[in-house]
Amino acid sequence: MAHPGNEALFDVIVQAVQEQVHTRPGHGWLDHVRGRLFTENGGSLYYEFVATSTRGGLVEAGTPECRGPAQLLLYQRAQEQLLTEAAERAEDLLARRGTPGELGLLKNCRDAFGHIYGAQENYAVPIAQGWRLAGWRCAVLAAVPFALVAGLVHWILVAVTLALCVPVGIVGVVAVVVEVMLGLAQDEGWATRALDRGVDAMVRLESAVMGLVLLPCTLILGAGVRLFAFRGVRRTVLPFLASRCIVSGAGSQREDGTWALSEKADAIRRLARWSLGPDDRGWLEIGHLIKPMGGLAWGDWRAVVRLLEVGQRLQLGLSDANRCDVAEYLKVGTTALVLDMAEAGVIDDLPRLARPIQAMQALSSDPSLLAEVALTDGTRASALQLQRWYLERARGWLETGVASLEAHHLLRLWARTLDALERDREELVGQIDWITKRELVARAGGDDPDAQKKIDLRYHELGRRGYHQWLADAGLVTRLVSDDEACAAKRRAPEGTPARQRGALVRALSETGTNAQITWDRVRVGGALRGRVIQLDRHRDKP
Repeated sequence: MAHPGNEALFDVIVQAVQEQVHTRPGHGWLDHVRGRLFTENGGSLYYEFVATSTRGGLVEAGTPECRGPAQLLLYQRAQEQLLTEAAERAEDLLARRGTPGELGLLKNCRDAFGHIYGAQENYAVPIAQGWRLAGWRCAVLAAVPFALVAGLVHWILVAVTLALCVPVGIVGVVAVVVEVMLGLAQDEGWATRALDRGVDAMVRLESAVMGLVLLPCTLILGAGVRLFAFRGVRRTVLPFLASRCIVSGAGSQREDGTWALSEKADAIRRLARWSLGPDDRGWLEIGHLIKPMGGLAWGDWRAVVRLLEVGQRLQLGLSDANRCDVAEYLKVGTTALVLDMAEAGVIDDLPRLARPIQAMQALSSDPSLLAEVALTDGTRASALQLQRWYLERARGWLETGVASLEAHHLLRLWARTLDALERDREELVGQIDWITKRELVARAGGDDPDAQKKIDLRYHELGRRGYHQWLADAGLVTRLVSDDEACAAKRRAPEGTPARQRGALVRALSETGTNAQITWDRVRVGGALRGRVIQLDRHRDKP
């Protein structure tokens, strides 16, 4: 039986999600095409369309905004539980519709063919200060005229596409009818295949044209990021980010049998990408700073204005899809703590990497944790040494002021984990993903590369068929969030965040059937002329 296509599978998953929780469709300049859905806890589901194929695409799940690592871990697990149950329901729905088969969702960043995708992290930090902030704002304003031209081209392409739809559609219907009459429509006949190829060619052409038209805008903002954005963070936290894979890495077995601690490290090409191309992967992502320009075609000028604000999202393209609670908690918690220290200026004197990209990939490629990388002061350090520098500086910093109990707990867990990495890594099975997965492959994979890769991938599968879930059911995984807590979080937004108001509105609008336009930043209830716009950041609770 033919594969129904990922977009069709996403539609069934959405239906299954809607049977569990209250939802409302998203409304952004891309959401109407790619199908974003907001849930009553303030999070979202989204079909990440792959422009090179009409059948390709991924389920992109976004957690609601959170204020700390424990809160984020809770909502990560709530999201996983929601998607696990949705996949099981969707499988039953497909079977009843005559498309039986197994439907699985893998929370990972690398497939069996080496394609890279997946996890990203977002942290709220100042984008710049002083003259660098002025420089960034000048770059944003300089890109606006090019974005307006791109918007005009977009509408021209839409008009041309609509003009072609009618004759192409008529020809396609006639061809399919002829196929049926002649008995040629087994599976997919020549007319269906031709239409498929035609649509695919149109998608590719439009994507290529828009990429070319947006190129000046992308280059201007890319240069703005390189010259002005997040300079303090980039200068002081890169050694931490390069070495945190020993704690946060999900692990991936390469085709040659060697291991990478981080699934995505091999694909990182530069510190910040220059374009939105799929192969131009940056350690720091800039797509979220460029995409608002595309909204000008739809009259969404607010997103561009927000680019001028001091507070922006620092988006890390180098991230891993963790299944272990301890790894996820440490990844987010230590990163947020180090970013706070960078903003406070307490790590300005720490050594820096001489060649950051090469250092990050060297550390990720060393499961022995013995590799050392060059620093700008002429010395060398291992990943464990780099992590301990930041740990000790964090201890001293927290002792100078009032710190939360969670911060002290985080430091103790961080220290215990680094000690175990140095002493006996088997203690971290069920806590650190790359160690857990590697142990599983070593014990069950034998010498068969195919069996080893299957374990590598199935470790990440959500639900009863996933190998990590098998370990959890056997009591071999350290749990920081219970199933009951995750179940409650599926329907309750995190307090003290914009998600609180968004989630409440999604629930109320869903119960009443009221149409609304929902985005991450605002909700419009009613029409364009007489509707009410609620800016969600105005409803953020004070910490």
